[in-house]
Amino acid sequence: MDDATDQAAVEAARLLERAGWLNRARIDPSIPPSAFRVAAAIAAMTGNMGVLRSKTLKLAFESGMAKPAVRMALDRLAARRFITLNMSRAGRVEIRILAAPSQAALRQEAARNSREAPK
Repeated sequence: MDDATDQAAVEAARLLERAGWLNRARIDPSIPPSAFRVAAAIAAMTGNMGVLRSKTLKLAFESGMAKPAVRMALDRLAARRFITLNMSRAGRVEIRILAAPSQAALRQEAARNSREAPK
């Protein structure tokens, strides 16, 4: 394989990973449609390394939402561990897309949530 073929294979793998990430957000019942719109904008705007540095206003424009709604959606995505989020007072954000949790981590979280649920 030559370098161009290797690079194309790496890019294809990243696109599949990003599509899987977006699909997880789509099927997560705790992610409202507004947060999914922001997730789709993040997926489209994020570079190959899975990091986006932008302004909240740009995310609002790309997702077709108001800035306060984008901030709420980012908080929801961060709370559900789809992203890590660093937000500045100047309206700049640094977002890192997080990989899918392992099946073992999902089982542990489900067990923890069932123990903590009020009875």
